[in-house]
Amino acid sequence: MVLDVVNAKQLKSLDRFRKLCSRKQAAFLMTNDFNAASDVDLVFPNLILLEKNKILASFRLEVLWTWKDFDDRYQGHRFLKTVKFPCLYINHVYTHPTKQRQGYNALLRYYSFRLAKKWGMRSVLGDMLETSPRVSTLQKMGYKAFPHPVGWKFLGTTGKVLTLYLDFEKNGKSATQFCRKMTLGLSRQVKASSAINKLKAPRTSLRALLTFNKMLA
Repeated sequence: MVLDVVNAKQLKSLDRFRKLCSRKQAAFLMTNDFNAASDVDLVFPNLILLEKNKILASFRLEVLWTWKDFDDRYQGHRFLKTVKFPCLYINHVYTHPTKQRQGYNALLRYYSFRLAKKWGMRSVLGDMLETSPRVSTLQKMGYKAFPHPVGWKFLGTTGKVLTLYLDFEKNGKSATQFCRKMTLGLSRQVKASSAINKLKAPRTSLRALLTFNKMLA
């Protein structure tokens, strides 16, 4: 099993990504279907676990550097009283249906935490449905849950959405150890690509990507 990263800088085309996953899965991971703007979405690095050239799980990593980035992400709703910046925002979380509840999500979170430390992140943020089994697991790591101000109605989801916030300065070490213990067996099977060690925190803002996508549309 290989831990790799997919982003625009490493892709000359979408051909490799098409081969790694189904069209439906790729569309989910990249927000858009295959079009001119799709590889722009890949400016944000996607951590992926590969086995026999198929994606088993993935995380997309963004960084909220300031309150401006936070406002762009949450449509101007400053519903959290305190956010420590820079903040790692984990989204587009995916696990293949046949691999769910087997530790793959926790394994990618472990590597995401390692990157968060390397990049100097002071907090970690993510959104998920209240019914997700990950909620209780993340709370055990030290995450705090808050009602999402907008929800995911634009995705056709009517369920309650939570935003989970981790003070990485305070709880990052224990959260990383928690994930490590959960995934000891899986981690022994992972070989990280050289791209992981070279990966730098993405500086591109969500607003810049959305503006560029509109220009290409």
